[in-house]
Amino acid sequence: MQRQSTGPDPRVLGDMVGMESPFAERHILSGLLGAPAGSQWRWANQRAVLRFQVMEPEHLKFFVRFVIADSTFKTTGPVTMRFFLNDKLLGTMPCGTHGERLFEAPVPAGWIQPGEIVTTAVEVDKVWISSDNAKLGFLLVSAGFKD
Repeated sequence: MQRQSTGPDPRVLGDMVGMESPFAERHILSGLLGAPAGSQWRWANQRAVLRFQVMEPEHLKFFVRFVIADSTFKTTGPVTMRFFLNDKLLGTMPCGTHGERLFEAPVPAGWIQPGEIVTTAVEVDKVWISSDNAKLGFLLVSAGFKD
């Protein structure tokens, strides 16, 4: 379902973002490394925190498209992802192999108010640590809210 605009958009932020977007930086609070312009993904540390503004919170799903990289999986083995909205645990996802994943879960009624800026977080239980001590957890492709 496409949302209809009734005038100027009062939002400061969108309700979803892809990492290739020129507006991705507006949504990122912490835990994501920089990437060249137009990159389809960004490396995340153990916990990536983003923010979104949701104008109509009823009947929404929160989604995260991410990748467990083969290069890190060789060291970490299976991992478990955890997904949070405003510090409330929305769900978990075990990842027993490397590859692209999609987490999607309905947002419980009352968790988000209309127009609220929502802080989201994605965590992985194990990270790969590089020789320069960088902690790499997963590749974030996109995240946000949809009908």
